[in-house]
Amino acid sequence: MNAADWDSEFTKYRSSPEFKILNPRMTLEEFKSIYYMEWGHRQWGRAVGLTFLLPAVYFIARRKVSAPIAVKVIGIAGLIGFQGVLGWWMVKSGLKDDLSAPGSHPRVSQYRLTAHLGTAFICYTAMLWNGLSILRERKLLDDPVAAKKTFSILRSPELKIFRRSVAGLAVLVFCTAMSGGLVAGLDAGLIYNEFPQMGLGLTPPKSELFSDFYSHTADGSDIWWRNMLENPSLVQLDHRILATTTFTAPSRESGTSVFGDDTGRKDVGTLPGFQASSAEVGEIKFCNEEGRSDY
Repeated sequence: MNAADWDSEFTKYRSSPEFKILNPRMTLEEFKSIYYMEWGHRQWGRAVGLTFLLPAVYFIARRKVSAPIAVKVIGIAGLIGFQGVLGWWMVKSGLKDDLSAPGSHPRVSQYRLTAHLGTAFICYTAMLWNGLSILRERKLLDDPVAAKKTFSILRSPELKIFRRSVAGLAVLVFCTAMSGGLVAGLDAGLIYNEFPQMGLGLTPPKSELFSDFYSHTADGSDIWWRNMLENPSLVQLDHRILATTTFTAPSRESGTSVFGDDTGRKDVGTLPGFQASSAEVGEIKFCNEEGRSDY
């Protein structure tokens, strides 16, 4: 980009509420740093999409995959494209002030950010699920005797409770992640960045958790859900409760006795390590919010 191009892009940014309210003293060189960050993010997203799309087109066109797998691959490719559209829609919400009160802190819509994040989780889960399914099917076909034994175990009544528990845990993890999207969209981490305390106690004052300020109707009929989704203090508390519940939910004993050996114990036993890592990342994020730059 030449000087005229940079001046044109910077002029567009100066018309945004973020520049007018947060960064009125930003220089062109400082603008370039956030421009390259966004540009790099978009290029990375396009590279990821092409890395999936081009091989998918080749394998489907050459009939290297079965019809059911081809349908799933096309569906995942559609999810990747939809993810990109949601990303553009999310960023667009931060360039206008029609989604927030006049003069308020400019930010992208927390709803759009959460939708963008949720689509990413669904897309990644779909790829992982289908990939593991293909590997499992191949393994079962290689050893029919072992496959018969495995199916017999999977039909065990005792496993039904374990399967439901895993499904419930997956939903809990997803809800926790989505509540994290609301926290990020509202910059709720800037309010309380210590853990487990939130100010002087484990929860903020009641006046902060539930307020008529967030209601947009005369009769206050929307006060409950708006506080849960738009009140930064309550959103952060909800996220902490969900995260703590997710951290403590799994049990190392869940997989034992069903398989008759330590298979379940070994698999479920890896969860605490992942949980501890996730909790540490979340805590570091909260603690670092205080010194975060506005641009």
